[in-house]
Amino acid sequence: MHTMTILSRLLATSFFLLPPVLIQSAAGLAQKKNDIFAISTIPTRSRKALHERLDLFIEYQRSKQWDKAADLLGEFKVSLGGKERKYEEQEKQDLPGKLTEVGLSSFEPIILTFSTRVYSQPLEQRAWTLTGCAEYKRGQGVVLGKAILVIYRNKGEWFFSQLIPISVGGQPKLCEDKGPF
Repeated sequence: MHTMTILSRLLATSFFLLPPVLIQSAAGLAQKKNDIFAISTIPTRSRKALHERLDLFIEYQRSKQWDKAADLLGEFKVSLGGKERKYEEQEKQDLPGKLTEVGLSSFEPIILTFSTRVYSQPLEQRAWTLTGCAEYKRGQGVVLGKAILVIYRNKGEWFFSQLIPISVGGQPKLCEDKGPF
């Protein structure tokens, strides 16, 4: 019994030292993005604004309001590692065109990933990786594939990365594919 307690403590401690920490709801328990965010490190007071901004980001793209969608990319280009740099002026001007190329029309969050390093940073300096099932353009067709959005805050508002489709061997990883994202 004593050995089991020590092992349990060691495993619990080790889990929280591993960056990134993955939060995933059990199959069938979470069907909406609300459930994904409810078990996250995103403060409760900020979740409603995040839901609203994410819905707007997707709706602006679905309705081809590219300039408005580009505004929700914010001032910074963020990567999967949460690293960011300020968009150069020309890049910012090119964003509506880049969004048009991807043509995101839906996104259903499934997994929210974050690093334990975020606990030591203020909310305004944190980034989360939101993986989900997205409907987007690819070539002449439309794909229902796994994709990523990096979400971050700046000046009290939520912003997003451009959609990052997940592919294997140059082919999109379809939502129906089993296995990890």
